Amino acid sequence: MLVGGRGERLGGVAKGLINVEGEPIALRLARALRPHAARLTLLDAPQPTQEAERRRTAHLNALKSLQAEPQERPLELCWAQDRADGSRAGPLRALTSALSAARAPWVWVVACDLPLLTSTCLAQLTEGREQHLARLFESSGRLQPLVGLWRRDALSHLVDIERRGAPLQSIKGAPWVQVCTPQEQAALFNLNTLHDLEQLTDLL
Repeated sequence: MLVGGRGERLGGVAKGLINVEGEPIALRLARALRPHAARLTLLDAPQPTQEAERRRTAHLNALKSLQAEPQERPLELCWAQDRADGSRAGPLRALTSALSAARAPWVWVVACDLPLLTSTCLAQLTEGREQHLARLFESSGRLQPLVGLWRRDALSHLVDIERRGAPLQSIKGAPWVQVCTPQEQAALFNLNTLHDLEQLTDLL
């Protein structure tokens, strides 16, 4: 789960800590991921600043209730730092950092600005995954690489894209990427601004 964004367009609030229907978005996303994963790694800002430390503690506290809930299999919580150096921060570097930190061959990558994402929506990406290195959603004509199922082997392709300075959207059409249309369109609602927060109220 990518939690390192500074939320500047939301007044500096960490998106994963925004309450939706009384629960932090990070907790809602962890519940959606739990049926599909054994380990949840929170990927945060690269520098060990006081702000990052406070954010880390707040996210871990937000997820404590998940550990106490009855569950068929426990979800191990881990923490990792983004490899970005400020000048190279962004979605592509977040992806390469996430895959670099992964231990399993398949990795869920989920941004923390998706308050309506569901377990059912994620399950759609597991179908036929062995034939590709990434299964991603497309919404409004754009690929959504920060909510997808990635094979760790895709890391070499992403590093090459980064080296060439190509945009992340250039992976659309690559033979190793399978694009899916989400059956639940609202599940990909992106929370980035205060206006989005107002719209979210109408969708709940």
